[in-house]
Amino acid sequence: LATDAAYLRFAGLARMDMIAATFGIAGVAAYSHWREGNLRRALLLSNCCVAACCMTHPMGGMFLFCLAALTLAYDRKRLQWREYALALAPYVVALVLWGVYIARDPAMFHSQFGGNVNGVLAEIGGTRRFDLLAHPLSAVRLEWRHRIASAYHRAYTPVLYVVALAVFSVQALRNRNKERLLLAFFALLCVGILTWFDGLKEPSYVLYYVPWLAAVLAVLSVDVARRSKPAATIAVVVLCGFIGAQQREFWRSSLRTTQMQQYLAAANYVKAKVGNHGSILGSAEICYDLGFRPELHDDLRLGYYTGRTPDLIVASARYENWLTLPAPDPARDFARNRLASEYKLTFQNAYYKIYERR
Repeated sequence: LATDAAYLRFAGLARMDMIAATFGIAGVAAYSHWREGNLRRALLLSNCCVAACCMTHPMGGMFLFCLAALTLAYDRKRLQWREYALALAPYVVALVLWGVYIARDPAMFHSQFGGNVNGVLAEIGGTRRFDLLAHPLSAVRLEWRHRIASAYHRAYTPVLYVVALAVFSVQALRNRNKERLLLAFFALLCVGILTWFDGLKEPSYVLYYVPWLAAVLAVLSVDVARRSKPAATIAVVVLCGFIGAQQREFWRSSLRTTQMQQYLAAANYVKAKVGNHGSILGSAEICYDLGFRPELHDDLRLGYYTGRTPDLIVASARYENWLTLPAPDPARDFARNRLASEYKLTFQNAYYKIYERR
């Protein structure tokens, strides 16, 4: 897992996916570690982790299913009402605190949460999160092409994960090994949910199932290596090739600095134009160089709802893609007209266009 190219790259994006996946894996690990010695501690700590996971990102719900399956598979006969109450307590606390947060501005929460159900990718690409439920075969094809191939840059790299999962699942079914059946179930559950229930195919979501795939590959590799010395040699060669390909792709993309140079050029231009006082609408990553301050707003609609009239508009490819969508949208028409009539293009490179108020 520590050598997986996509896992390493997306872990560094500062998105909540890595935090949520870490909480989820920690919850399953905590239960596995403490269940025999102290069941109540295992229930409390594991469900605290998974509750934090669910509150960090809705995709954390996958780990709730994993933890529930693990608990019922091993300890359903040991559970009394006190244990059930202890397991539910973290979720009750989390929901109460969430309710307090929502109560501050229910209308704003409804607008924000409802918009995030489909995400900004839906605005750019026109797809919706649950569109693929009616097209299961297309969902599999798009999962490979849009998420996996995009995450790994080359689709052949994760083929070993797919082969390992298929072989491991068949062996677990034949041997009726509870531990291996559960591991296969965890991997298949997470892959299945993201394949059929996430039509947006956000590449960074591979963080939710790559840990299970890596675990499956590791266990299967040990099984093969234990059969004979030739088998062990083959396993080592295959894994070394797999890790080498992953690391080659990771370092190749990490050392590519073109986008960084384009970003810094745009950021330096903005600082030279408005310094620390001008108002800016633009892609949120500009804040990493300019600082997170109230004059900066990430707003695709360029003030359609807020009425803001910034000094500069910093449009990334995300902005440009949304502005050029053909679907009719009053906000998009407003943004196009605003750029044409109120602003002039004063800076452009491969990644950014900067517009200054006339």
